Amino acid sequence: MSIEAIVEIVDAELIEDKEYSAMGDTPEGRVKKLLSKLDVWRNENRKSKISVSFKQLSHKFMGQVEKIFKNLPKSLEWRSFYNNDIPLITDICEEIHQISVENQPK
Repeated sequence: MSIEAIVEIVDAELIEDKEYSAMGDTPEGRVKKLLSKLDVWRNENRKSKISVSFKQLSHKFMGQVEKIFKNLPKSLEWRSFYNNDIPLITDICEEIHQISVENQPK
């Protein structure tokens, strides 16, 4: 399953939520921002240094995100996707990304 397909699945599942939809202008941007927030929450939660509002936001999405990734055709940990996969489509220049998308087998 391609990185873009996973992004589209996550985005489609969460897009109706106003907080989620406000996280960015593109599916890639929204998913990356959400997973970033969840990663920060996971790391800071161990240190007990996060605000109540941030905890509420993270609790709101954590279960949904874990369920989405668990139910993919090939189960995947969201943290692995955030650290290893999504940077491949969000941290490279747009021209290279477009060439990659155009040359994927259909």
